[in-house]
Amino acid sequence: ADMIGNGRSLEEAGKARNRAYMLEFIKARSLTFEATRLKYPNYLKPWKEEDDQELERLWCEGVSVNDLAVIFMRNPGAIKSRIEKLELAEKYGE
Repeated sequence: ADMIGNGRSLEEAGKARNRAYMLEFIKARSLTFEATRLKYPNYLKPWKEEDDQELERLWCEGVSVNDLAVIFMRNPGAIKSRIEKLELAEKYGE
């Protein structure tokens, strides 16, 4: 086997480098999650039935996606996805 410094093979060195990259990726991902959770406290939390009912009521009243995002403490993309999942546009029109 080809050897490099410290008596490690190229394969071992590659695995160690890959582990280091993965640890950095996980650390960065964790920081991203924490930053997002600070901005949107309900980020990735499951929706409750009462939240769905309130979302439907407010959406029917014409509350904007951005305002709904503030009310539900979720990002606007999550609000749009939930509106789609609940088929609110199909039920009530846009």
